[in-house]
Amino acid sequence: MKNFANELNNILSDKNSSFYYPNVSLVKAVSYVQISDYNKVWLDILDYRGKIKGLIYNGYTAGIVIEKNGKALALLQGDEECTFSVYIGKDQAPGIAHGRNDYVLVKFIPKWLEIKINDKVYTSGLDEIFFSGVPVGEVFKVEEEGAYQNAYVKPYAQTKVPSYFYIVENF
Repeated sequence: MKNFANELNNILSDKNSSFYYPNVSLVKAVSYVQISDYNKVWLDILDYRGKIKGLIYNGYTAGIVIEKNGKALALLQGDEECTFSVYIGKDQAPGIAHGRNDYVLVKFIPKWLEIKINDKVYTSGLDEIFFSGVPVGEVFKVEEEGAYQNAYVKPYAQTKVPSYFYIVENF
């Protein structure tokens, strides 16, 4: 990530623009919210009152962080309440990622954009939850639904035994 930031800063300096600093902090998973639900964990952030933030594990998206009763609750990528914006493929087809246990369902993809099996999925950064370009996974199935299409994505991150994550700070 630091290498990417350095490359981006070199480009921005050529264009006489401001610098880009990806701001992430290390956080520890304290415990599961419920023993039978492996998609929700409490984080060791005291008095969390922030907005929704992205969670990164091993360089990949892992979920989002929300506030619940003043505590930081991590909704891992398998949780149905975990949603964030993404781009798919080289044409950067936009969509909204939704957690679904072992996969991620990307919905609201315009029908006129071609989505293929094995297309790579990255965060778009447009929702201000993640910055742009964090790898999510690869498409393994595409289906049409009304005026849109859906993409089923096998996520890169495998977070069944959480320990430490990086939380995306305000940028």
